[in-house]
This record gives sequence, structure tokens and C-alpha cells, in this order.
Amino acid sequence: MAAPNRYRGGLGLYIKWTTTTGTVTLHDDYTAWDVSQDIDLPEVTAGNEADATFIAGIAKGTGKLTYYDTGLSGTSVANQLQKGQYGTIEYAPQGTATGKPKRQFAAWVSKFDEKYPQPGAVEFSAEFTKHGAMITTPTSVY
Repeated sequence: MAAPNRYRGGLGLYIKWTTTTGTVTLHDDYTAWDVSQDIDLPEVTAGNEADATFIAGIAKGTGKLTYYDTGLSGTSVANQLQKGQYGTIEYAPQGTATGKPKRQFAAWVSKFDEKYPQPGAVEFSAEFTKHGAMITTPTSVY
């Protein structure tokens, strides 16, 4: 495969956060967008079995956005990302073009961190805790 045709993570990344008080785009000044999905695996091993067995349990997930503060516009974004905010996070790893994968989930902002390095750029991070199902379109996941 030729190098120009390879997917470069983050190159076209689109991220949007929507709450009852407004919508902010989060992809302009981000430095990292990390999504983690996991599932509980309750053990159901019977007493005479030699190996442990499990069943699929409850799915969970988080997203963590790290981004640079950009002054006044950065303040409005930070205000939307304070802990306790509820909304919908939408992201498209390869941009918003038709046929490209898009994901969204309802979430709570469960954590908001500020970092003031000396010297250096001010960096914020917000963690989103998934509330309900992850929705992926198209439905195939790469």
C-alpha cells in the first residue's frame, strides 16, 4: 500500500460535544483523544470445571480529550467541559465524509484537569464516562 493511502490517525479527526447549553467542536486544538471500551466478565465457573469460564456482562467506556487552551474561545470550551456536564460526544476518526466511520455516545464529564507548565502552553483534559450504548455508523468497525 502506498504511503499516501494509509490512514493517519487524527489527520481528519472530528469531535463535537453537545449539551443542553450548546455545542462546541473539540478537534481544533486537541493533542490526544483516547477512547476505551470494556465489558464486565462475571465468572460462572462450575465447581468441577478445571478452567475458568465467563459470560459477557455490562459494557462501559470512557473518552479522554486533551487539548490546548486558546484564550477566550478556549474558555467557552472549558466551560462546556466542566465535571457534571451531561451531553453527547460525537467523533469521526477519518472526518465526516459519507461512508467514513462515525461514533457517538451519551456521556457525563466525570473529570476535568488543568495543567499550567512553566514555561509552556496551558493544557486541559476532560474525561467522558459513557452513559448507554455506543452508536457506530456505518455499523462495521475497522
